[in-house]
Amino acid sequence: MQYQSIIIFILPVSILLLKTADAKSQDTEPAAFVNPFIGTANNANTYPGAVVPWGMVSVNPFTTEANGGNHSATSYTKDAPFINGFSHVGLSGVGCPDMGSIILMPSMGAPTNNVDSIKSAYINEIATAGYYSVELTKHAIKTELSATLRSGISQYTFIKAGKANVLLDLSRSLSNYRGASIKKINDNEVEGYKEEGNFCGAGNRQRIFFVIRIQINNAQIKLWGDSVTEKKEDNYTGNNIGCWFQFEVTAGEKIIMQVGISYVSARNARLNLQAEQPVCNFEKVKQAAFNNWNKELSKIKVSSSSNDDKSIFYTGLYHTLLHPNIFNDVNGEYISMTGKNIKKVAKGHNHYTVFSLWDTYRNLHSLLTLVYPERQSDMVNSMVNMYKESGWLPKWELAANETYIMVGDPAVAVIAETYLKGIRDFDVATAYKAMLHNASLSAPNNPIRPGLKNYLQYQYIPNDVKDTRRNFVWGSVATTLEYCYADWCIAQMAKGLGNKKDEKIFTARSLFYKNLFDTSTNFIRPKLKDGNWLTPFDATAIAGELNWNPSGGPGFVEGNAWQYTWMIPHAIKGLSKLMGGDKMFTEKLQQCFDDNQFVLWNEPDMAYPFLFNYFKGNEWRTKKLVKESIKKYFTNTPEGIPGNDDCGTTSAWLVFAMMGLYPACPASGNYAVTTPAFNEISITLNPKYYKGKNFSIKKNSTFRNERFIQQLLLNGKSTNNYFISHKTITNGGVIIYTLKENK
Repeated sequence: MQYQSIIIFILPVSILLLKTADAKSQDTEPAAFVNPFIGTANNANTYPGAVVPWGMVSVNPFTTEANGGNHSATSYTKDAPFINGFSHVGLSGVGCPDMGSIILMPSMGAPTNNVDSIKSAYINEIATAGYYSVELTKHAIKTELSATLRSGISQYTFIKAGKANVLLDLSRSLSNYRGASIKKINDNEVEGYKEEGNFCGAGNRQRIFFVIRIQINNAQIKLWGDSVTEKKEDNYTGNNIGCWFQFEVTAGEKIIMQVGISYVSARNARLNLQAEQPVCNFEKVKQAAFNNWNKELSKIKVSSSSNDDKSIFYTGLYHTLLHPNIFNDVNGEYISMTGKNIKKVAKGHNHYTVFSLWDTYRNLHSLLTLVYPERQSDMVNSMVNMYKESGWLPKWELAANETYIMVGDPAVAVIAETYLKGIRDFDVATAYKAMLHNASLSAPNNPIRPGLKNYLQYQYIPNDVKDTRRNFVWGSVATTLEYCYADWCIAQMAKGLGNKKDEKIFTARSLFYKNLFDTSTNFIRPKLKDGNWLTPFDATAIAGELNWNPSGGPGFVEGNAWQYTWMIPHAIKGLSKLMGGDKMFTEKLQQCFDDNQFVLWNEPDMAYPFLFNYFKGNEWRTKKLVKESIKKYFTNTPEGIPGNDDCGTTSAWLVFAMMGLYPACPASGNYAVTTPAFNEISITLNPKYYKGKNFSIKKNSTFRNERFIQQLLLNGKSTNNYFISHKTITNGGVIIYTLKENK
C-alpha cells in the first residue's frame, strides 16, 4: 500500500487532473449507479460478478457449498463465509441450480485440488457495472474480474512473493451432472469442456467449451484427476479433473487469466477470445464493459436528487438486461434445439438463450419491446428458429434444451405482443404457424400444453382428470387461465393478420375462464369433470398441489385463489361483470391487499396494483399501492429485491413502476399509468422501429405528503385516460403529471 501511494504522488499534475475529471464524469453516468450487490441476499438469486449486457459470460465469485449433494440456485450469497473460486457462466434470478462452472481459484503455496483446503475468507468486495474485485485473506491475493460478451478476464495481484498457482476445477458447478474434459495445449493454455444440466430436475444437458490462457512466462501446467475415465499425458476426461497453473511471483506482481467460452466447440471458444480480447489488457476490458453498460442504461434517463433511487432504478434496469442472453459465437454458430446440429445466425443478428417465459412474458419483454426493440426482434427470431429446429416454440429454454418448467404457453404471448407493437422483422408466417401448432392437438402429446385435450373438451381443465404427459397438469386452474390468455393473444395476432376465422375461434377459447368462476364465493376455483367444484375450498392455501410448499394450493401454481382470481389480464371488465360489477370488483381487489394476499414477486400478482386504473375514480389506489410497494420492497441493499428476481421479471416490475407505466395486459398495446418516482424521465426510442426520437415523463410537484394526480397532460392536451398506448409513446412526446397534496 505504501508503494502504491508513492506512485500516485509522483504522477504529473496534468494526469491527476484528467483522471479526476474522468471520474467525476463517470460518477454521473447511469452505469455508475448500478449496485450489483442488490439482490444477492433475500433469495433474489442475483450475482455481483462481472458481465456485460446480454452476455454469454459472467465471471462470478463462487461461495456456494454443496449440502448433501444439493446446491443453492445461485453461485453467490452475500456474506457467505468463504469464496471457493470464480466461475465463468451463470444464471441470474432463477429458482433452481445449474451452470456456475469453469471455476478458477488462485492460491499461494503447494498446489492442491482439495477445494476445502484453499477456500478463503475475503474482504474489501467491490462490484460495479462490468467489474468485481475482492481480497482473499488466506492467500493475500487481490482478485479483479471483468468480461466481454463471450469471454472473461481475471487479474490477480499477489501481495506476497513465493510459489503460487491457479486451480482450474472442473469437478464442481451448481449442476449435479458431472463430466468434463481438459487438454493441455502448451504451458500457457488449456482447452476442454464441462458437462452440466438437470435444471429443476428437467433432465437437460449442455456442454460448455472453454479455452483458458495465462499471461506469464514461467508457468507450468499440470493436469490432475482422481475420477478419470480416459487419461493421456496431456488430455484427461472424467468427473473430478482439472489442472494447476503453477508459477513463482514477486510481491505486488499481477497475473492475468483469459477465458473464452462457447457452447459449440473449443475452437469457437478460442475464436471468441481472440475476437473480443485481441490484446491482453485488463483495464481496457473493464472500461469497455462499463461503457457498454452505460450505453444501454442511458436509453432511459432519470432526474432525481436521490442517489439511492437512481441506484435502485438503474440496478433494476441492469438486471433486466442479463437474460435472455446471447448464445451464438462470433462466427454466428450456435447449437440447435435438437442438440445435434450447428446452426448459423444471420449476419448482424444474434441468437439468444435462457427464455424464462412464464416469468418474463408479463413485463420484461414489454420493456425490451419499448426500449430495446432490436434485441426483442432477435429474441423473437430466436424463438421462431427454435420452432424450426424442434417443432415447438419454447416454454423455458436453457442452452438449447427445453426444460418444460412452469405452465402455460408464454411464447405465443411474447410473439403476439411483439408483432402487435409494430416489430415485424421476423418470419411472421412461420411464427403464426408455430403459435397455432402450440395451441393444437396435432401432436399425440403436446409437450407445451399438457391438458389441452381436456381444456378443449370441457372448456376448462378439470382438477380430477390426469394428462398422459407427466401424468398430471400442474395447477388445473392456473394452467387454464394461462391458456386463456395465450389464446386471446393468438386471437389478436389473427386479427392483425386479417384471419377472422382464427380470431373467432381463439377469442371464444379465451373466455373459458368464466367456467371456473364461482359466483357463490367470487373466486376462480378448481372444478371437477362432472361440473362440481372441488371441495373443500380454501382461498388462502398455498400448498397441496404437489409435494412441496409452496407449490400452490389445489388447482394453482405457486399461489392460491386470491393470487389467481384476477390473473385474466385480457378480460378485466368481463371479470368485473362476473363479480357483480365494478364496486364489488374493486372492493374485493382491495381486500386482496388489505388481507396481505398480494405477493409482488409472485408473477400472477404483478399487475394487480394497476388494475384499479380500469375503474374510474379508483386510480388513486393504484398510485398509493405502487408507491408503497416500491418503498417497502426495494432498497439499495443486498436484500433490495423482495424475492426471486426470475431472470429480471421482478426488476422489470420495478423499472416500469418507477417510470409510472405498466403493461397490465402486455399484448393489448396499452400501459397503465401512475405517478412516476422521478421528476423527469426520458426514454430514447430506436428510429429503426419507432417514429419518435424520445418520450418524456414529467412530474410537477413539490409536496412531501401523499400526492394524487390532479391533471394529466399528454402532448399538451388534458386527458383523463389512465392508460397510454404503445403507439402514442413510440411516436414521441411528453406526458406531464400535475399532482395535488392529500390534506
